Amino acid sequence: MRKFPLPALAAPVGMLLLVIFANLGMVTMIDSAVRDASEREVANWVVGMPPATVDRLLESGDESLGSALSDLLRPDMPQSVTVFDLAGTPVNRFGIGQTGSAPIELPVADPLVLEVARTGQTRTELVDGAEGSGARSRLADVYIPARAANGEIEAVLKVQLDRTLILKSLYGAAIALGVTLSVTFTLVMTGLYAAFVRKRRAERRVRERAEYLAKYDQLSGVLNRTGVSDQLENAPFELADAAILYVDIDHFKNINDTHGHKAGDAFVRHVGAVLRASCARDSIIGRLGGDEFIAIVRCTDVAAAVALADEVQARVAQPIHSEGKMISTSVSIGIAYGGSAEMTFDERAHRADLALYQAKLDGRSTHCVFTDELERRIQRRRCVESSLVSGLEAGLFDVYFQPLIDGASLACVGFEALLRLTGKDGEPVAPAEFVPIAESIGVIGQLGAWVLERAVETAASWPAPLFVAVNLSPRQFDGGDLTGIVRGALERTGLTASRLELEVTESLLLDNTERVGQQLAELRALGVSVAMDDFGTGHSGLGTLWRFGFDKLKIDRSFVVSLESGGDRARNILDTIIALGHRLNMVVTAEGIETPAQARILSELACDQLQGYLFGRPMPAEQLPRDLFQPRRLHRQPELPVLRDGTNG
Repeated sequence: MRKFPLPALAAPVGMLLLVIFANLGMVTMIDSAVRDASEREVANWVVGMPPATVDRLLESGDESLGSALSDLLRPDMPQSVTVFDLAGTPVNRFGIGQTGSAPIELPVADPLVLEVARTGQTRTELVDGAEGSGARSRLADVYIPARAANGEIEAVLKVQLDRTLILKSLYGAAIALGVTLSVTFTLVMTGLYAAFVRKRRAERRVRERAEYLAKYDQLSGVLNRTGVSDQLENAPFELADAAILYVDIDHFKNINDTHGHKAGDAFVRHVGAVLRASCARDSIIGRLGGDEFIAIVRCTDVAAAVALADEVQARVAQPIHSEGKMISTSVSIGIAYGGSAEMTFDERAHRADLALYQAKLDGRSTHCVFTDELERRIQRRRCVESSLVSGLEAGLFDVYFQPLIDGASLACVGFEALLRLTGKDGEPVAPAEFVPIAESIGVIGQLGAWVLERAVETAASWPAPLFVAVNLSPRQFDGGDLTGIVRGALERTGLTASRLELEVTESLLLDNTERVGQQLAELRALGVSVAMDDFGTGHSGLGTLWRFGFDKLKIDRSFVVSLESGGDRARNILDTIIALGHRLNMVVTAEGIETPAQARILSELACDQLQGYLFGRPMPAEQLPRDLFQPRRLHRQPELPVLRDGTNG
């Protein structure tokens, strides 16, 4: 039940008391005015009294004095005159009426007479008279000194005037005026007070709205960053007993781009509603950004936090409708639980953020719990990312070259250009580690163009017909300007197009085959060769080889490694692949050759080109042995140490 505010009650009560005091003050003013009028009336009468009459006032029993007084006093109301000597003893009293006057019974001594006799000042008192006709009369007793001819006070007169009618009339007028003023004043004050109350309420609503907007996200209805911080200061639980969930909407930009921002706003509201419905009432839920939320929930263990994440993901995945459109997507969640009591909120939130980062790397629509190992792995990744972003300017990249050997003559026919990265800590980073990261953060296009430029420039200094093979990432085909980049590199370096070979992997052909096929055709039209790298590890079939018309087929190293352990089965598979390539007019290259036995078998199977540690490790161009550039000579390294990433490039 809503309580009536005391300030609202105080104002009307105060106005009522003010009206009462105003009326009392008006009554006092009327009484004072009547007293003053009575004094003036009697004073004028006494001043006009002949000295002989004053002498006669002290003579008791003079009945003719009443007639003399009646000539002086007003005959319009009952009045009386009592004569006191200077000792305060009543001497005469006359009752004056409309029909004459006569002496009446003397009253007892009156103490006010002595005061008037002593001071010579007139004194007036309003007193209640006898009751009559259901109402009490109101009298004015005027005490006034009567002076002789020589100016000395000889007697004190107590003139009693009946003021009932006058006071009644004045009181009536005063009451009417008071009521009018009171009603007017009350109405005015009530209006002013009502306006004041409305103003205060409006100000309070504005203040409350401002406080709400300062702490709450207007779209989702949950707290904003400021609100989360304020709530944390008064959290009903310890952070050590809570789980922090970072929730990120997957592919949120696609929703806005495809369905419009209203649909995106609707899904934000949907996620906010799911979090409020799934989390306990004492949880702290906030929106940190456009598509990122946080939930700080009291949990008994990490299993409870994981169960909550599962519930949130299941509810969010339910499609919603917005303006006739059905919208659905998923969320990725990072979970941080536990830690020492001394750990700050920012440190715990950082852990949840790392877990969310890993959940996104794992393919989104999943959740990940923070662990120390996860932190080390992510820190390593971020270190690699930093090196990738600044590597070109900092000189962290280099291009190494590995020889390609003709299977029949064992002469070097070309080199494959391989990108190498040295981390900021001075340690080499394996391609298997940094290439996927470069693709995910969007720098592979820039790196690929740099490698192409360096490789073509280096190959231009080699004797013809040595060629250079450069790997292309599927991401380099996304921009649509790959052909222009290759053409520009050839024109700037002067390398003949036939001496450039571009290698692509089977994964490139899984999506957007029409666009990719068009770019491959444009590249071949330039005169460069196009090779399918790592054949046999993906999903390519005969249709792919026939449709895109590759110039070379590179057999994955896994088939070569199995030659010495797989017996006739591995040999037959390689024989089939090589024969297939030849049937399609493609040059066939085998990668990962590390032993003479592997090289001998592949030569027997008529493999066109051989590549591996047996013939040379990847190295900078300036370190390449000069005899590799001499025809029909084979140079092998008897011992084949393995790189840290276990690959040969």
